[in-house]
Amino acid sequence: MNKLRIQAVISICLLLILVLGGSSMFYFLFATDYYIGKKQTLMDAAFSNLQKLNLRQISYDDDPSINSLEAESFSIIICDESFNQIYSSKLGTPDNLIADTMKPAKERFTEDARAVYYDDVSRRPIALYGLIRQDHQVYYIYIYEYTTGLRRSIRYMNNFLADVLILTIVAGSGFAWIICSKIVKPIQNISTVAEKMSENDFSVRASESIPTYELKHLARNINHMADKIQKDMSDLNNYNYLLLRQNQNMAELEDMRKEIVRKVTHELKTPLAIISSQVEMLQYEYDNSKKDYYFSSIMEEIEKMSGLISNVLHSALIEEALPSTLMARDNVSLLLETLVPKYEIWMRTSKIAFKTLIQEDCYAVFDASQLEQAINNYIMNAYRHTLPQSQIILTLRQDEESIYCSVYNEGEAIPKEEQSRIWKSFYQGKNKDEKNNAKPNEIGLGLYIVKDIINLHKGTCGVFNCRKGVEFWFRLPKA
Repeated sequence: MNKLRIQAVISICLLLILVLGGSSMFYFLFATDYYIGKKQTLMDAAFSNLQKLNLRQISYDDDPSINSLEAESFSIIICDESFNQIYSSKLGTPDNLIADTMKPAKERFTEDARAVYYDDVSRRPIALYGLIRQDHQVYYIYIYEYTTGLRRSIRYMNNFLADVLILTIVAGSGFAWIICSKIVKPIQNISTVAEKMSENDFSVRASESIPTYELKHLARNINHMADKIQKDMSDLNNYNYLLLRQNQNMAELEDMRKEIVRKVTHELKTPLAIISSQVEMLQYEYDNSKKDYYFSSIMEEIEKMSGLISNVLHSALIEEALPSTLMARDNVSLLLETLVPKYEIWMRTSKIAFKTLIQEDCYAVFDASQLEQAINNYIMNAYRHTLPQSQIILTLRQDEESIYCSVYNEGEAIPKEEQSRIWKSFYQGKNKDEKNNAKPNEIGLGLYIVKDIINLHKGTCGVFNCRKGVEFWFRLPKA
C-alpha cells in the first residue's frame, strides 16, 4: 500500500509541476511581448485622442485625455514646427532630448504614425513619432516609454514564480501524502479483509467509518459479501453433515434391504415347495374331499406369501421419502385452473359431474409439483368413492390468514372411528366397486402422502362428513 501512496503523491506533484510550471514558463516566454504589444495599442489610441484636442490651447492643467495617457506611464512631448516645446508630461524636459531625439528623427513624424518598439536603442523604448496639422500649424508629437523597468519587473516576477512553484510542490507533496493516507488506509483495511476471506477466515470486517462515499460503499459491500459467504459456508457445512447422515442411513437401509431379501427368499421357499408338491398330488387325486383339502392348503400358503410380500412392499414404501420441496410464493388459483380441464374430461367419461368454485388470486408459499400431487390424490380418492350420475366439487377460497382448498364427493359417509385411520400409510378402505366386499385391494398411500405434503407446507388437513357425501380439505398459510 505504501507503493500506492507514493505513486499517488508523485502523480499529484507532477500535476502541480505541469500546471504551475507551465504557467510560469508561459509567463516567462510571452509576458514581455504581450506587455509591449499592449503598450503599443494604448500608445496608438493616445495619439488618436491627441488628434482630437486643440493643441494651441493645451495646458498643464488637468486634462482628462492627457491624464489618462500619463496614467499609463507614457511620456509626451509636443513641439511646434520649429521644435519649440509646447507641452511636456515631464516638467523641465531637457532641450537635448528634443535636439538629440526629435530633430534628427524629423522624417519619422507622420500623420498616421504607429508605436514602434526599438530593441536596438538604449533603454529599449516604445516610441511614436506623430504629426498633427491644426489651423495651418504643424505639431510634432513624441510619445515614449522605456521598457528597462518592465524587463526588470518581469525578471523579478519570474524569480517569484519559481519560488512559488518550489513552495507549492513541497506543500502539495505534504498535503497529498496526508490525503492519500486517508484514502489508502481504508483500501488497506479492505484488502486485509479480502485476504482473510481468501483464507476462509470470515471473522474480520472492514471499517465503514470512511468519509469517502465510494470507499464506504465498497467496505459495506465487502462486509455484506463476507456475511453472505459465512452464512452459505455454515449452511453448506450443515448440508454436508445431513448428507453424511443420509448416506449412513442409506447404507443401513441397504443392509436391511439385503437382509430382508435374504429372509424373504428363504421364507418363500417353504410355501412354494408345499404348493408345488400339492399341485403335483392334485394331478393323481380323484377323491373330492382330499382335493378340497389340497385347495385350501394351497390358498393358505398363497395367503402367507401375499402377507409376506405386503410386508416387503410396506418396508420398501416406508424407505421412499417425499422429494425435496422447491418452495416459492405463487398463485394457487392459477395452479388449480390449469388442472381443471384435465379432470373435467376424465370425469365426463365416467359420467361424473365435476364442478369448481375457485376464488381468484389466492397466494401461498408452496411447491407446485407437490401441491398438485396432493390435490390429485384428493380427487383420485373422491373418484374412487363416487358413483356415476353423482358429482365432485373442487373449492378454493381464502380468508385473512389462510387459503382453504377442499374436494367434496357425493357418496357414503366415513365412520368416525375410521376418520383418524385413513391418514395412516397402507390404510385399506372400500371403493365404489367393492362396497359389498369385505376384502379391499387398495393400498392406502394417497391420503398419507397428502398429509405429509401439507405438513411440509406448514398446513393442516382433515375430513368431515356432509349430508350427502364427504369433504376432504387442507389449509395453507396465506402469503
